[in-house]
Amino acid sequence: MSEKTGAKQRKQPTDAKAEQITKDAKKPTNTLATSTSGLQRPGAQQPASGINLCFVTTVALAVVLMVTLWSRGFENEIDAFMQLPEGLLGHIEAGRYIPIYDGERSMQVFVLEDGPRHGEPVLFLHGIPVSSYVYRKMVPGLAANRLHAIAVDLPGMGLSDKPSDVVYSFSYLADRVLDVVNALNLPAVHLVLHDIAGPIGAEFAIKNPSRVKSITMGNSPINLDGYKLAFPMFLYRVPYMQDIMFTVATSPNALLSYFSYVNFKMFGAREITPEDARCHAALLKHKNGKASFLSLMNNLNFTTEYSLYLQDGLKRLVNDSQGIPLQSVWVSHDTIPDSPGQAAYVAQHFAPRAAYVLTSRHFPQEDAPDEFSRIIAEFVEGISPYQEPPPKAEHSHGHSHGHYDHDDHGHDDHDHSHGHSHSHGHSHSHGHSHSHGHGHGHGMSGYGL
Repeated sequence: MSEKTGAKQRKQPTDAKAEQITKDAKKPTNTLATSTSGLQRPGAQQPASGINLCFVTTVALAVVLMVTLWSRGFENEIDAFMQLPEGLLGHIEAGRYIPIYDGERSMQVFVLEDGPRHGEPVLFLHGIPVSSYVYRKMVPGLAANRLHAIAVDLPGMGLSDKPSDVVYSFSYLADRVLDVVNALNLPAVHLVLHDIAGPIGAEFAIKNPSRVKSITMGNSPINLDGYKLAFPMFLYRVPYMQDIMFTVATSPNALLSYFSYVNFKMFGAREITPEDARCHAALLKHKNGKASFLSLMNNLNFTTEYSLYLQDGLKRLVNDSQGIPLQSVWVSHDTIPDSPGQAAYVAQHFAPRAAYVLTSRHFPQEDAPDEFSRIIAEFVEGISPYQEPPPKAEHSHGHSHGHYDHDDHGHDDHDHSHGHSHSHGHSHSHGHSHSHGHGHGHGMSGYGL
């Protein structure tokens, strides 16, 4: 027998081995079909799959290679990137900045606002790595339902100031929510929470129950005991890799920008456009946002103690007959770990008045904004039906200078100015301020309008 023939024979397995190989070859087929979908329906358990590890490894290596290849060109690109995309101009023009003070420093916070100021205030809080821009499709819808819709860029995110000497955490941001509510002189608000805004808004409500009228919990991780972030967000907590990830995610380079868009579409929102993805990336990086974003990622509190604090606090707020109404709005195709388990946790512990599942990936604000808005509007209307504002008093002649009646008992403060009214300084009142005639104000007054 020749050497070539012998080698050929050695490659032929026995019948028993061939049967076993055939069986083994069939096993990975279902695993591959499940893991490559990248989606998880409510109630389904996310499978552990080796292909996810391979995908992560491949992407990580590709990222390292691309960053190495383009590293010399990043400096000029960063300078060019300081010019925000044109798609953000309308968003910026539709909002405004308000000053807040965190006890150590003053900062400017961006808010997107629409709707009648006498309407019920609905306060949208965003998660990561997004900003109020993610609510741009929903704010007008709520305003059309005669609600006062406010989406805020949390400090360190979006267009708001991002001081680098702050240790960003759930608790720090929860306290800043109170600063925003006070700066806008809002009555009790209807909170809309999504992603990590869940624990932020929950802590705000626990600390300030009189400032909250209802809670809409939108696929937020609220059971944080040992919580694990989804891909690719967990990479932002890995030393060195977090720097690479941020650089790639926010790069204006055409290839890397497209990579970020595809990543957002796969894991965040199927309806996202390349331009919207660029806007999200620009807002993440704006005002040297890397330091604040990575500070928040490094200080996410996933401890048992904090999870129990949220659980006990929310239970006290929502579970008695006079408690704060809560509803849950989850999505059908979330990518956060154990999303159905988080929904079940909310249902078990916080007795939501209603529960919905929207056909969407992680961001229903992008995939199902109209349906999400309708659910919120109906919930708020059921709690606080719309009331027409009181009629304005008739105009009379005269001249007065900014007289304010302050009521210590929390009733409406009225500024009745007839003719030409000149007011200076700050007015902080609970309720509504009505001025008649031509008013010229300097500084912040009421809602600042």
